[in-house]
Amino acid sequence: CTLNIKTVKKNTEDKPLYYYFLEGVKQFRFDVPNGNYELELNFMEPEKVSKNERVFNVSCNGETLLANLNLAVDYGCAVAVKKRFIVKADKQGGVVVDFEALKGQSILNGIKLKKLN
Repeated sequence: CTLNIKTVKKNTEDKPLYYYFLEGVKQFRFDVPNGNYELELNFMEPEKVSKNERVFNVSCNGETLLANLNLAVDYGCAVAVKKRFIVKADKQGGVVVDFEALKGQSILNGIKLKKLN
């Protein structure tokens, strides 16, 4: 499939969020106070790619959140994927999200961090 406005087909009411993406993203850093946070990651494979053309890991503050993420195989093309995690900022290090490409390039449509009480 080729991505266009009509292509985003499943799992979202936020279609405009998935019209754009960062390819080859390596890291996001949030300089936030110590505490617990909800981290939301949004993904979508925008192209029809072969089975293992894009595979990557996602970690936060050194802990693996997603291993061997292969959007094309796991979800298909143009399917919105939203993943949420509870993460902790401590030792004045904030929240650091790393993307490690294993094959091809990592991809990200959106990222959101929300402070929890």
